[in-house]
Amino acid sequence: MTICFLRDALEPALAPLGFRTAASPEGVAAAWVRKTWNTNRAVVLVERDADDLGPWAQANKLRIGTALGYFPFFYGMGLQVVGIVPSAAGADGFTKNGAPLVLSLDDDALGAYVDRIDNQRCIIQSLFAVDRAGHVAQARTWGQLVTGRFQDAIARTLDDAARTFRRPPHA
Repeated sequence: MTICFLRDALEPALAPLGFRTAASPEGVAAAWVRKTWNTNRAVVLVERDADDLGPWAQANKLRIGTALGYFPFFYGMGLQVVGIVPSAAGADGFTKNGAPLVLSLDDDALGAYVDRIDNQRCIIQSLFAVDRAGHVAQARTWGQLVTGRFQDAIARTLDDAARTFRRPPHA
């Protein structure tokens, strides 16, 4: 699975929800924003090591948010981070004996890096990790009434993309 593949898969899934492509801040492969009078949301696609995705997102959320339209105290931002991470599996996601490998980053590990409190700043509302073999992990926080449908669209898109890469060789 590649950044280009995921970018091309996410674009048509986010557009009907009001997201538009935005200039990508440094370290971000692709970005989409959705701005209304009362909500400010962004989705970013990055490539990181699995053990670095959450810490990186937390350390860079204000910089990324500011580049995408976050304005302190007046126009907070809910950030959805999608990370493609290296896989221990082969390119097809399977070991030599055909057994699937599992993503080393799980939902609980990602959950430690989503923000639990809205401080009217740029907050991480969800983290998604997908490895090159197509294994997916995710963590979400509050705000499901508005943001849940965006997160659901991202999750569906990643699951659909992952199915393409989880097929055993010769299947």
